[in-house]
Amino acid sequence: MLQVLELLYYVFRVYSLFWNDFVLKARKSASHAYKLWHQWNKPKYGPLFDLVQRTRALYKYTVRFCRKHEQQVEADENANFLAQKNYNSFWKGVFRSTTPDSVFTYKVGSAEGPTDVCSLWLDHYKTLFNSVSYDRTQMEKLVNSVAHTNNEAVEHVSSRNISTASDAMLNNKAGDCYGLRTEHYKLAGNLYYSGLALCINAMLTHGYIPVDAIYTIICPTVKDKKGDLSSISNYRPIALATIFSKILEHVILDRIYKHLDSS
Repeated sequence: MLQVLELLYYVFRVYSLFWNDFVLKARKSASHAYKLWHQWNKPKYGPLFDLVQRTRALYKYTVRFCRKHEQQVEADENANFLAQKNYNSFWKGVFRSTTPDSVFTYKVGSAEGPTDVCSLWLDHYKTLFNSVSYDRTQMEKLVNSVAHTNNEAVEHVSSRNISTASDAMLNNKAGDCYGLRTEHYKLAGNLYYSGLALCINAMLTHGYIPVDAIYTIICPTVKDKKGDLSSISNYRPIALATIFSKILEHVILDRIYKHLDSS
């Protein structure tokens, strides 16, 4: 787990340094070419196919270039700030380049090593997020009391609702445990939205959501990099929920928003 977190931190660092100058333009070109190619039924040859191949290759090349020449590009960026007398950005860049890349430790609390640290976080968050107890029988009675006896009372979700929910979500965010990102859903198309709407309608009708649909990964994140990295209190949990569950939340929020009263 620690190795994965270190890799994610490195990728975030590289992207935050060079994304706007090197990667963003290439990514937009690749995304635009893919949309055109998708609209024309994904041809296997021809000018659109060649355009998708070239833009995708350029995008991947820029990412590899940033990873390979991180120090050189960072030094050039600081030199430009200094030449432009932008001292604030210059010193920020110097501080960023001299700060250690990794802020992770192999010892947290009484645990030492990747396996023991992961077990420690598992026990810690399992206790923290399940600290509120409830009576299962009373909960089942409560669920049955509000369950629909008539399926026609359920307001069905349409593909347009799915499209609106996905458009409301931000790009360039962390992916879920399945490796999916917001961009995958936005570029899926109306046919996928129709299938997703059918799944959500079935869940609303039967009152059941599969566990895999709302599977969430909790990642401990350092609060103070200069503090004690071995202290449990120096970490905050970050939840990486599935993109599907986020779309479902947007759909439900759109339904109940008019019933919410801030007063």
